[in-house]
Amino acid sequence: MYPGTDEDRIPILEAQEMARLRLPEGTPCIRANKDYNVILEEVRKYNPVVVVAGSEFGVELATRLGSDLGLPSNPWSIIGKMTRKNEMQQALADYGIRYIRGRIVRSEAEAEAFYKELGTQHTVIKRVRGAATQGLHLCNGLDELMAAVRTELALSASDENVGDILMQERIIGKEYIVNTVSCAGKHRLVSMCFYDKLQMNGSNIYNYGEAMTHLDVGESALVRYAYDVLDAIGIQYGPVHGEYMVDEKGPVLIEVNCRPMGAGQTRQFLEKIFGQHETDSALDSYLDPGKFEQERLKPYRPLRKGVIKLFILPNDVTLESAPVLQLVRQLPSYCYSVFERLGVNHS
Repeated sequence: MYPGTDEDRIPILEAQEMARLRLPEGTPCIRANKDYNVILEEVRKYNPVVVVAGSEFGVELATRLGSDLGLPSNPWSIIGKMTRKNEMQQALADYGIRYIRGRIVRSEAEAEAFYKELGTQHTVIKRVRGAATQGLHLCNGLDELMAAVRTELALSASDENVGDILMQERIIGKEYIVNTVSCAGKHRLVSMCFYDKLQMNGSNIYNYGEAMTHLDVGESALVRYAYDVLDAIGIQYGPVHGEYMVDEKGPVLIEVNCRPMGAGQTRQFLEKIFGQHETDSALDSYLDPGKFEQERLKPYRPLRKGVIKLFILPNDVTLESAPVLQLVRQLPSYCYSVFERLGVNHS
């Protein structure tokens, strides 16, 4: 089941159907089924050598299938730490590394009490199983916090798929993405990016992402911390897309996403920057431990600088055209652009 409200799931289901239509004719496709055992037996017929999650919504199913089929996989016993934001942070606390203070809140009174306990006006409300920015509220002060809590508790009461609401202290710093791949508990840095965001309409909006071409002392420390996070969670195999914040105290985990990095980045772009697609390294971790180890021991050396720029609109409008495409395509650094919803109105 996809986390979030029915409205949240609309673009996810649309993207899923678009991906299915792009598959070559005759590609086997197993449809979703509420009965897990039906899916398990359908998958077993193909005698798979590995099961890999393609997105956040496949992590639970892929991990369970991999475990039940006896394939290289993360153990099913850690699925809570892999998918639930509160359990991720508790795993770090138990391991003895920096974590973010947080608590599941089920009433306004619980939220207000924890606000006083945290001793900071900067807080975050999010869904324990929310994907992307579903249910995310960045709050300054008690009034904004209580408004966010009321909104999310009302949604949770009306739709069981929203799930638990997590309240955390807010870490203000520089945001990084650390993409890793693991094989039998050994970890390798695949790619690393810095994200710039803008405050708009009460939310953090992505402005651009920039690939790190080398690691300074602070960024090397972040990678070491990220490896500790993977050990704390219990990651043994496959890709992890980790989101981290670095402030004056150093790095801290925002959340792990146990699947390849998303954002619609093309193979052409990733190969130009990093010399590979992330799924190449992921498959090595499952199928070719020798090659994985050779690549793991090499220094982190991307081929060139890469930047993803997101175009931001101040209001919710339907774009009928994008003349900017004619301009950016003339730039020597241009690689690709994505305007999948151009001219589409979802209101």
